[in-house]
Amino acid sequence: MTTGWKAFFYGSLDPGNWITTDKPPGALWLQALSARIFGYSGWSLLLPSAVCGALAVYLLIVTVRRVWGTTAGLVAGSALALTPAVVAVSRSNNPDALLMLTVVAAAWATERAITTKRVHWLMAAGAICGFGFLTKLLVVGLVMPGLWLGYLVAASEPFVKRRLHLVAATGLFATISLAWIAAVDLMPTTSRPYIGGTTNNTALDLAFGYRGVGRLTGTSYDGGATGPNGPGGSGPGGPGGPGGFPGRPPGGFPGTTAGGFSVDEFGGKTGIERLFNNGMGDQVMWLAPIAAISLVAAAFAAARRRSRDARLWSLVMFAGWTAVTFVVFSFISGVFHNYYVSFVAPAVAALCGIGASLAIRPGRIGRWMTALALAGTGFVQVVFIGRVGGFGWLKVTVVSGVLLFLLSTLSALLPKGHVRWFGRGLGIAASLIALVAPGVWAVAGTTHPQNATFPDARPTVAGVVPFGATGAGRGGPSFGPTGLDRAMLNWLRTQHTTEKWVVAVQSSMQASAALIAGDSVMPIGGFSGGDASLSVERLADLIKKGDLRFLMTGGGFGGPPRADGANIMGAVETACVPVSATTWGGSGSSSLFDCAGQADKFRANEP
Repeated sequence: MTTGWKAFFYGSLDPGNWITTDKPPGALWLQALSARIFGYSGWSLLLPSAVCGALAVYLLIVTVRRVWGTTAGLVAGSALALTPAVVAVSRSNNPDALLMLTVVAAAWATERAITTKRVHWLMAAGAICGFGFLTKLLVVGLVMPGLWLGYLVAASEPFVKRRLHLVAATGLFATISLAWIAAVDLMPTTSRPYIGGTTNNTALDLAFGYRGVGRLTGTSYDGGATGPNGPGGSGPGGPGGPGGFPGRPPGGFPGTTAGGFSVDEFGGKTGIERLFNNGMGDQVMWLAPIAAISLVAAAFAAARRRSRDARLWSLVMFAGWTAVTFVVFSFISGVFHNYYVSFVAPAVAALCGIGASLAIRPGRIGRWMTALALAGTGFVQVVFIGRVGGFGWLKVTVVSGVLLFLLSTLSALLPKGHVRWFGRGLGIAASLIALVAPGVWAVAGTTHPQNATFPDARPTVAGVVPFGATGAGRGGPSFGPTGLDRAMLNWLRTQHTTEKWVVAVQSSMQASAALIAGDSVMPIGGFSGGDASLSVERLADLIKKGDLRFLMTGGGFGGPPRADGANIMGAVETACVPVSATTWGGSGSSSLFDCAGQADKFRANEP
């Protein structure tokens, strides 16, 4: 994407623009721009995610503070900043950090629309959600029902006018969301790359097929079942075919069987308890009891007010965001990765901030509410800590904090003012302890490299090695068994003349290291090796035109290319000349073939 604006616009995997990534390019645009400005490096690719994570924390503070006060804003921001999943995605080049920023920014813009009574802020919220769609497709829609409902019930304009405003904002969202899709699909297929991760080479299928509705229904892009409750299939992003993903923990996550992936590493079993499982609970749900009790208390407070204002919008917005996301994430049957829960983290953090603003008000109700919330989160945290082991001191800290707060609550009921202030001080100190456990997890997430496929933030204890904690787990591109042999690539460079591609391989897993080194390599099957981007007839044309000479068979972890590309590798082995490994200084059998001048053989053998 840094080699030309065509590759940049489409999100191409290779500089020859043969095939795109299996995601929309929104987040990749930021990374490519950063690489153009600062040069290509791990630092420049991770910079946008780090900035997005920091901005999301800042905007959440501003949004909650403006409505609920300074204490609420600071508590919300602190809770978000110390959420392990947020730390993990902010240190990864996955699109989730940008997605999180877009939905927080949309909430901020909607709050501005209500408080300033200026509809252009609502239009901005729709536009921001549209860019969120280009970042990670339909998932942005999970926040929109709460956001729109909040505006509908809290804005001061007449009801009919509010509805028209929401229709206009939704139209702007749809326009921006579909603009890139239309621009891609209206372009002749011969003039653009193949759209990776699709069945029919269209951006529309990318948005609403396997990566859209398929993620809800559990249908892979080859028509089979996928996700935690079905086989891995050959679709991209599934648990994988032979070999699976590199760098998994030796024993999986805590409580799983040794030697392989557990369902908890791919979202776990569906059900209402899903977000509290081994893979996700300690990534985002530490403060869930505080958020739930805060929601109930704030709802009662809003009911007593019986008025439409920004607080009512804020409550509806964050409650709707949390509820819709929690239900969908709990029961979605498609491929689901644990770090997706970073999407719900801002809403949970905001509800914690709202609860803090209620707890500091005078009166016994606030103190008892806080005591109950802290006791609940203390129980949850002890359970999460117990799954890992080796953190007895942290359990003692959490339990002590809960007991201190209960003591402060009782002392605050005494008549003497100085005792009440002493009790309040103990309560504030004990409440801060609620953030210690997630803070330990978040800090631990900064002490080891993140794996690009499964970012997480948790300690390395009790024999449990987080993804990326060792060199083998980093998951970065490499030469060797899963990639092009370095000696082979050096030899191919000496043979390369006017061809558009140095070599064609089955998947991006094989091509990535060579692409980073600056070589034009064609990843025929895209991310997993399963995309049907090339037919035998098209391959013959490329060879005859001199665009391609060498092909390497095998190596795609998701199986051979599908549909009309299923016979590609067999046709190559039949029609082309094998290149001996000794030619480039290798040993053993060779999977490299020279297809120069063999176009007619392909056509003769075409099924």
